[in-house]
Amino acid sequence: MINKQQYWPLFLAVPGIGRQTLLNLLSLTKRHHLTLEEVWQAKQIPEFFHLTSKQMTGISNFKKKYSISDYYEMLAERNIRLIFQEDDNYPFLLKQIDDPPILLYAKGPNLFVDQAINRAIAVVGTRQITEYGKVVTSKIVKELVDLDLMIISGFMYGVDLKAHSQAIKSVGKTIGVLGYGFDYCYPQSIRKFYDYFLDSGGMLISEFAPNTQVRPGNFPTRNRIVAGLSLGVVVIEAAIKSGSHITAQYALDNGRTVFAVPGPITSPFSEGTKWLVNQGAVLVGSGQEIWENLKNELNEF
Repeated sequence: MINKQQYWPLFLAVPGIGRQTLLNLLSLTKRHHLTLEEVWQAKQIPEFFHLTSKQMTGISNFKKKYSISDYYEMLAERNIRLIFQEDDNYPFLLKQIDDPPILLYAKGPNLFVDQAINRAIAVVGTRQITEYGKVVTSKIVKELVDLDLMIISGFMYGVDLKAHSQAIKSVGKTIGVLGYGFDYCYPQSIRKFYDYFLDSGGMLISEFAPNTQVRPGNFPTRNRIVAGLSLGVVVIEAAIKSGSHITAQYALDNGRTVFAVPGPITSPFSEGTKWLVNQGAVLVGSGQEIWENLKNELNEF
């Protein structure tokens, strides 16, 4: 017997139904004194739920493909866990943001139960990482790991993967936040690292159902989770307009500290970090400086 929350993944697995649609459904069920179970089991969903024909067809097709138990068995066979916002091990920092995920899919060890989850730092930057960026990312991540801080990033090639790989090399804890579902790996060229990451004790999480394809609009949504899991966000190499700025803005909007690492004035990837400093980001060149800026917050955990 599954509980009411466990109907959420069933709806999210339907093409065209995402987080916002599910939140709307939850609101409407409450207003009309219904449950999601009753909506899911109904042969005809009431018009006031405002589902499109595509969404209705998606629900019908899903039911033909899976029984409820079959779907959960499939997740278990693929070692995909569900973490709900109401769970005891849902990260405290993530729960504090304006729009926390109501559900996360996870693979790898459950680092949410590790105390270090409250001492997490996000390290982000350009996908077009330079040799300078590689050196700086390795240096700062190693120093952060040596200070027993967890590393969060967006699991994309460039600064993200360099941060994750250095955390593993330094025997640290690291979480990658995906902008797509576990049926995919983007780009496919990082598949070997994807497998290595999980084999090495990294944790992968996604707000998206396993069958969610890669779409550009998913990555800003992913970025709010990267920022939300972290006490601070470190930006290493970024163009003047980049996803790193989106992550930084999410951090600022939720009261987190943004750090910027300086770079060569001749590099276009120094323009983004320079801009962040001009907007009030803290200029840093080491993990120790980051720790010094956050030590009062870190000492709370």
